[in-house]
Amino acid sequence: TLVTPATLTYGNDGLDIRNLTLLVDAGRVSLSGQAGSTLALKASAAGVPLAAFDLVLPGLGLSGVADGEATIGGTPANPTGAWRARLQRVNAPQMRNFGLPALEVAGSGRLSGGRTSLDVTINAGTGNTVRLAGSAPLALDGPLDVKIDGALDARLANSMLSVSGRHAAGSL
Repeated sequence: TLVTPATLTYGNDGLDIRNLTLLVDAGRVSLSGQAGSTLALKASAAGVPLAAFDLVLPGLGLSGVADGEATIGGTPANPTGAWRARLQRVNAPQMRNFGLPALEVAGSGRLSGGRTSLDVTINAGTGNTVRLAGSAPLALDGPLDVKIDGALDARLANSMLSVSGRHAAGSL
């Protein structure tokens, strides 16, 4: 649902976006700025339910909430800027089926040179934290340069293993 009237103007300099704010269930997504041969965009999301992705991918079944913001400059071929995102209580049907805990994800990065830096932490309950740091390409065919560090409690697998009478202990 559109919150207030927005203005989208297309001209020689590209698309000018003013006051574009959508309500997505209890959440809000906003975009403003200029997109053309140069970029000057600000985007934000607050309290957006992940269940809304079912509108695009019916049956996805995600639950949780997303917050984030990005400030994008540069050009379409070489965007620059900063972003941050936070996903809370992320769960999917497959996770629920295996008795896995909901995820908490927090990340940030900077866009430059066709890449984004990454500093992402994923938490899956007590003793289950993984951190990804490095950089990733903005294009699908570039090299990934990411270090993964953290610890996972092997007991996470017990709900899956218990069906066959097995169990796991320790940490990875």
